[in-house]
Amino acid sequence: MKKSFFLNVALIISVPLFSQVGINTTSPSSASVLDVESSSDGTNFGGFLPPRVDASGRANIASKATLADDGLLIFFEDTRCLQTWNGVESTWENVYCMSGPSSGPTLLGIQDFEITPSSPELVFIENTAGSYQTGNGTSPNTNTYIDGRSYGVVNGDADVDFGPVDASSYSTASLKFRLASFSLNTSGNGADAGDYVDVYVSTDGGTTFSYEMEITGNGNATYDFSATGTQTIAYDGDNTATSTATPTGNTGISYVEITNLPNSANLVIGIVLSNNSSNELWVIDNVEIYGIN
Repeated sequence: MKKSFFLNVALIISVPLFSQVGINTTSPSSASVLDVESSSDGTNFGGFLPPRVDASGRANIASKATLADDGLLIFFEDTRCLQTWNGVESTWENVYCMSGPSSGPTLLGIQDFEITPSSPELVFIENTAGSYQTGNGTSPNTNTYIDGRSYGVVNGDADVDFGPVDASSYSTASLKFRLASFSLNTSGNGADAGDYVDVYVSTDGGTTFSYEMEITGNGNATYDFSATGTQTIAYDGDNTATSTATPTGNTGISYVEITNLPNSANLVIGIVLSNNSSNELWVIDNVEIYGIN
């Protein structure tokens, strides 16, 4: 039995001088280390099947992989993607993903600013702190939150980074959040042209950012979370923001989305809120990041 096994191996694998290895060939190319022929007899054919792993298997490989493993190849079963190891960035990159029925977006993290946050929690850090909001505005005289608390700024700046989130198991990612603008007095105020909400995207854990979106005020615009206005753009990474002035009232921009985010293992979203009056309030709520195949 042992002799038969080694004889079969010898028939399909040859290791001549110069360390070339041939499978289904006795004359591997001198320019290759490994030369694989589809058939040894011209009748029976086969293909090359790379190592197939799920998320836990891939994570185990990544825990051992280093810069020296740059170019390591796997087939990731969870997303049906052929992936290679980027040793410089220490992340997996898609070479090609199979088409097929979409399983829909997967929520990777949500920050709803509640005392007990929703799960999976999208963590955040305050570079310049804003404040939690729990009351009503003056105009409109409605809730400044969706559930119990939101996050906002009055007469100043709030600079918040959300993440990092690992989106490397997906083809792309998307960001969604809710936005509202309130006046805190009865004689005017609201979001004007000097007030803004900026959105930045980082693919390296927050070291560098691309400035992607700006929403500005417009004529003391005020609206709550029942407004139906939307602003959706696709990420392009050019560090030049798409700027839009929000309407006021029921069509104010309350639904914000950035699609086609890179499938980074260290995705961070930066949001900056800025206004210039003690009677003006920007608020955000339900910041969500999704993985998409």
